[in-house]
Amino acid sequence: MLMKKISVDGNGREAPEVMLGNMPAIVYEMDAEAEGIRGVRHSHGELQIVVISKGSIHFEVEGEDFNLETGEGLFINTGCQHAAFPLAGGPCTYTCLKFTSQAVSFGDYTLTGRYVTPVINEGAAGSFRLDQRASDLAAETAQRIELLLEENRFCAELEVIRELIHLWIEVYRCSGRKEELLPGGSYSEKTRILTMCDYIHKNYAEKISLNDIANSAFVSKGECCRIFKRVLQLSPFQYLVRYRLKLSVQMLSETDYSIAQIAQQVGFCSSSYYTKCFRREYNCAPHRYRTEL
Repeated sequence: MLMKKISVDGNGREAPEVMLGNMPAIVYEMDAEAEGIRGVRHSHGELQIVVISKGSIHFEVEGEDFNLETGEGLFINTGCQHAAFPLAGGPCTYTCLKFTSQAVSFGDYTLTGRYVTPVINEGAAGSFRLDQRASDLAAETAQRIELLLEENRFCAELEVIRELIHLWIEVYRCSGRKEELLPGGSYSEKTRILTMCDYIHKNYAEKISLNDIANSAFVSKGECCRIFKRVLQLSPFQYLVRYRLKLSVQMLSETDYSIAQIAQQVGFCSSSYYTKCFRREYNCAPHRYRTEL
């Protein structure tokens, strides 16, 4: 199995995975004791499931702590800062299965709204444990997907998606979430809003224009605004700001970065504008929020 180290940018964000061909997933093994993995706090745009292969490993995910033993699994949501630490002497390795949210979106918005959106949307949990049945299936699924990636046979991409959807049933069950449909809009609008929100989640730290968001779903700027308003009752800019603020709250509680550093890392053009937006959303300044934690 492929072994990998974690490479992050200045914002603690791991580079997007280079999938093989059109494959929607990648599998590799991680050594929690290795330099470049142990304690490296990072996030990424893909969904991730980890299953402990050997030893005991402690995961920190957005302020939550998980101690996992051999055979136990954990789901980690897109954009969530996390790090792994070995707990015991000897080998401490884990299998990592990363995949795109589109791979488990069923090609039907009604099903996506029931079984995917509640697990991965902005208000969802950053991570949760998989029970033993789901952990076992995750380990088996990772092995089968790894074989499909190696063979790259005819229609392998479809087989990978089939494996992921089968696994997602167990992930959804373990999440404890209930159906959570987006309130308005047509099927095509809801499909496009997922694409545009995914673009924001992956590029929030950069300077994003309305044109960039619209282009990600191949719609005009006007149509982009209308879709956001009909489906989410927000403008694209309001959604972007709220997402950046959510990430900044996480950094305020988990890092020692200055307010100016946090503002820059989540994409705000200045600390003063960040503070203004934060105060409007949370009724207090970032510094006060941090001191009252």
